[in-house]
Amino acid sequence: MGAKSITLVGAVLAVLLAGSARAQTVLEDGCFTDRGGQDQRIVASCTSVILNSRATGFGKSDVPYAYYLRGEALERLGQYDRARDDFLHAVKFKPDLVDAWRAFGEVSEKMGQTGQLQASLDGVAQANSNNPVILNSVCWARATLGRWLDVALAECDQSLQIEPDNLYTLDSRCLVRYRLGDFANAMADCDAALRHNSVFPSSLYVRGLAKKRMGYAELGDTDIAAATALDAKIADRYSGWGVKP
Repeated sequence: MGAKSITLVGAVLAVLLAGSARAQTVLEDGCFTDRGGQDQRIVASCTSVILNSRATGFGKSDVPYAYYLRGEALERLGQYDRARDDFLHAVKFKPDLVDAWRAFGEVSEKMGQTGQLQASLDGVAQANSNNPVILNSVCWARATLGRWLDVALAECDQSLQIEPDNLYTLDSRCLVRYRLGDFANAMADCDAALRHNSVFPSSLYVRGLAKKRMGYAELGDTDIAAATALDAKIADRYSGWGVKP
């Protein structure tokens, strides 16, 4: 799963918790925390973060995430041109922000630029071919998209060659192999990830799905129930990626 971005939200919150040389206003905090809020408010909140950094020079590490999150909100509002510009600004400030590269590719395709999503993911992977975290993030992005899975498998393999036995990469490769129909090896990867963290929801969930596909319905249901107890929304999230029991 990659720095599963180690999730973007987690990285953003880490930035906030670490603090900066300025005191954020409630409005600015909303850029990072108002994930279920109104998109217009998110746009305003993230704009405040960006403008404050320009004016004071503080909070520069927040800026790429603010552009990315504002771009997401703008895309949901149907403002694709502005969203694409924000994603480009995000990767300008943080070239290894895989989520922004993916978002840039997706919104570009919505605007009629066929092939841009694949090109974006290929580009960031090739530019970071010795970075196991980035390779894993791109592998995970392809896994959740359900596209270019053979490439995703190669990227996860390459990441594990550099950083063997990494929990998040094993988890990513588990999903890739599951989507490729290689259920036995998917289970093996999830088993390996769970040896690092026995309560890692995504590995439990995908291992459960793989067990069911292998004919072990009861064992699979047990894993899925354990994952759901840890993360009540996990089934909805995977279903959104087209991965269902």
